[in-house]
Amino acid sequence: MNILVVDDNTEARKLLAELLTQSGFNVIEAENGKSALEILSTRKDFALIISDILMPVMDGFKFCHEVKSNPELSSIPFVFLTGSYISDEDKIFGIKLGADDFIIKPIQFDELLKRINDVIYKGRARKAHAEIKIDEFTYLAEYNARLVNKLEDKLLELGDAYDKIKKKSEELETINLILSALNSSRDIKHLFKQISKHIAKLFNADAVNFYIYNPNTNVLDLSFSFLKTGDENIFEKYKTLKFGDDFATEIINQKLMIYQNISKESTKVRSEILKHDFKIFVEVALRSRENFVGSIELAYKQDEAPFDENKISLLDTLSQQIAIGVENLLLISKLKESEEKYRTFVHLTPAGLVVLDENLNILFASEITNEIFETEIEGKNLREFIGSQIIDLVRANSSKTFEAKYKDKVLLISMTAKLDDLKFGKYIAVINDITEFRKLQDEKRKIELKLWQEYRLASIGRLAGGIAHNLRNPLTVINLGLQALKRKGFEQENIEKLIKQVERINQIVENLSIKTREEVEKNKKRFDLNELIRKELEVLEFDPFYKHKVEKKTSNFVRSR
Repeated sequence: MNILVVDDNTEARKLLAELLTQSGFNVIEAENGKSALEILSTRKDFALIISDILMPVMDGFKFCHEVKSNPELSSIPFVFLTGSYISDEDKIFGIKLGADDFIIKPIQFDELLKRINDVIYKGRARKAHAEIKIDEFTYLAEYNARLVNKLEDKLLELGDAYDKIKKKSEELETINLILSALNSSRDIKHLFKQISKHIAKLFNADAVNFYIYNPNTNVLDLSFSFLKTGDENIFEKYKTLKFGDDFATEIINQKLMIYQNISKESTKVRSEILKHDFKIFVEVALRSRENFVGSIELAYKQDEAPFDENKISLLDTLSQQIAIGVENLLLISKLKESEEKYRTFVHLTPAGLVVLDENLNILFASEITNEIFETEIEGKNLREFIGSQIIDLVRANSSKTFEAKYKDKVLLISMTAKLDDLKFGKYIAVINDITEFRKLQDEKRKIELKLWQEYRLASIGRLAGGIAHNLRNPLTVINLGLQALKRKGFEQENIEKLIKQVERINQIVENLSIKTREEVEKNKKRFDLNELIRKELEVLEFDPFYKHKVEKKTSNFVRSR
């Protein structure tokens, strides 16, 4: 038994065809009335036509009218199966067109199959040429009325759909602004300020408060509060929610709480806030990976909370995203704080600190380093300041301490490659300006050399003084012996010569003693320059060259008065 199924909805048409096939029917499919008429033009052996009404090209009403107007087709039973034209007027018009049944979707298949079989059974007893129950003019008038009525319904549906789409679009735009703020905000207060108006608009709240959890004091601290009106913000007066007071204890253990019909005696802080006509509070925990970071509070002055399941689900989803953003900003804040401490420590360190990459590009330089090189060196290469040979030597070793010269400065540089991090760099260099230290070392060496020379002279002087002292004793004995020989009548002339030589030797020893004593003692005193020169010349008589080959001419210097 053949059945022609006409429906523009491919899925619905094929599902019905499959069910009918399983029930023993042979099913032919068409996607609209025009296609169905083309099929009917070549074959007319159908026990039943099942057609939707709302279809493109040719709808079901027009298709039914064409079938029932054709004497060769009018006897084929016709059933409308529709989910669009469902009014009583639609059904009456369909029956007037000659339909044997008007079935409204959805319907159980067993019930549909029963009604189909009833139509087929009744159709067998019907005359070959069924009478058309409606004339052409009435058909057109009724058909137009049905179309206009359906068009009105569709326009109303489209209007409702447009309003819903517009509202949903505004919601999505607001959500997008919130998510954008999560990605662009530089700190927590800036984030809350950015999203507070959007949160208030999205959930129609009169006030939105953001709290950050302080694990050290076990309290919720108010970070930012937004009030829709320009009234006094009572929430600003109560910036701390202690655990045990109000909703703080419950919110850390819950995901979302709605408080309404609150008794003033049941809350400490809220007893004051309730005086400002706030009646409903929605508390949302901010959790990131089970880490409680704070909460959002929505406050309402209306009598009932404007929340359905969709709003609660949306608030829950947004709170998760906001929690992640807040946690990231808290971590960034801690990182910045640590970085500031680190930079302060580095910049206060008396030595210069430099971080370099594997090519010795300077990634970071402390202020002291810039002072040493008298320029901003960050972003430059170390080779611009230090000789390449030294640098190559350092790169060949994991650690090296060396001296280098920059302009008129002497630098002590210690480098290590232990960092070796692709992100943070490879080398760390500590640079000290030891120019003054080296100058002091040079001065020290000069002083030490001078002191050593003076020490050697003093030692020689002390030695010469000792020799002179030791010579005096035998000279005294010789002198006394010669004096004794002179008294005993020995040759006077020869003895006089010997005595003069002894006196001369004694004078030389005396001059040497005076000179060495003066060298050692370094005392300031008045002296006769002539006598000093004379004694020095006598000392020089020990030198054979001076004694025999140097011509001496002396004259006394007379000091002017």
